[in-house]
Amino acid sequence: MAKTSSTSLTTSVQGHGLQELYSLAPMISNQASPGAGPLDYALLGAFNSIVVPPGAVGVIIKPPTGSVVTKLLKGITGDRGFAISANSPTVLSFPPGATVMGLTLSAPETVSLHWL
Repeated sequence: MAKTSSTSLTTSVQGHGLQELYSLAPMISNQASPGAGPLDYALLGAFNSIVVPPGAVGVIIKPPTGSVVTKLLKGITGDRGFAISANSPTVLSFPPGATVMGLTLSAPETVSLHWL
């Protein structure tokens, strides 16, 4: 039986007479989700090539609470990459058919990945 994943985002801003609520639902939706995760990945303090499960169209990257390890999202070894939060979740979406994701860490660390 096929698995379906749906990710939503709600943001609330309040204070100084301001009260706003913004909702994006569904943010990422996949009728053919691999339904894989959260899975723990023991990553090196170097470039890590991570295989994207077939059918995945996104991922939630959740580092350990309190982590100070620098994380760079990369396409290939050698590019400068894009810094993501050391200790807060990052949500990424990508087109169907993506096969590899690259993460460079400044030190070894186990990171949870939830494939969407």
